[in-house]
Amino acid sequence: MSQSFKSNRRLDLLQPVLCLTLFLCFLLVSNAEAMRFEAGFDQSSWESESSIFECRMSQMVPQYGQVVFYRRAGERQQFFLDTKSVFFKRGRGSLQITGPVWKPRSAVTNLGYIDVVESKRPVTLGPKLAERIMAELGKGQQVVITRKPWYGDSESLSVAFNSLNYRPVYDDYIGCVSSLLPVNFDQVERTTLFFGGSKETLSKQQRASLDKVVVYAKADSEVTTYYIDGHTDSRGIMAENLELSKKRAEQVAEYLLRAGLDKNKIQIRWHGERYPVASNSTAKGRAVNRRVTVRLEKGEVSLDVASR
Repeated sequence: MSQSFKSNRRLDLLQPVLCLTLFLCFLLVSNAEAMRFEAGFDQSSWESESSIFECRMSQMVPQYGQVVFYRRAGERQQFFLDTKSVFFKRGRGSLQITGPVWKPRSAVTNLGYIDVVESKRPVTLGPKLAERIMAELGKGQQVVITRKPWYGDSESLSVAFNSLNYRPVYDDYIGCVSSLLPVNFDQVERTTLFFGGSKETLSKQQRASLDKVVVYAKADSEVTTYYIDGHTDSRGIMAENLELSKKRAEQVAEYLLRAGLDKNKIQIRWHGERYPVASNSTAKGRAVNRRVTVRLEKGEVSLDVASR
């Protein structure tokens, strides 16, 4: 038997093995990312929503939901996935930057692992990663988030979004961010000012806190009432404490009026030592009891004493 015949015979025997090996490799590669949600060329569209209270920039991912960049007044940038139903399994997912959709074989940059939860908002990223993703989209790159599905399959599931039509919407979004109020409603809905001893005048720090209330209140027409409630500790004579709490509340109301808030929306109340929030038997407790609270309310006016 010639050497050539032996070599050809080996090749004939190895060919089925090679084919089977290649087929198994194909299965492993294809299963590594069995399901992928992304918008095609004709579906890719970024949208923005703008106000002085919040800014939003998003892309719809067909069959999945949305990828969203969000900035609320008084808060930092964030990014999140907003889905129609639960897709991902809880755990650690990967965040990758790939080349543009028209260059599918471009190099991949791994930005590391991210936390994933089983919910309709499975991924939420803070300002650092959110800003990085926006910068990469600005370069024309694509972003891919990958994690195993919640139903326990070994195959991975990915959500990808691209930079098609991104730049003009991004410019609108940045314009919105630059116009946001310095605070949001949650940050000024209830403001507490603490007073020392028998002091009734406002400090520089207290005026700065009230300035934030004024900025927000002037911008939000839904705010219907500003409740101002004065309180004291239990030291001294009860009648004098009642009068002191009144003077403190009136000081705050006067400051807000001078700043331009509507007089008809201001409700002043004073309670003296009646509603302590801590024990008056300690210096620390008395310090937090000497206070004036400013509470903003939207909608119908409430008559309860909820601002204690």
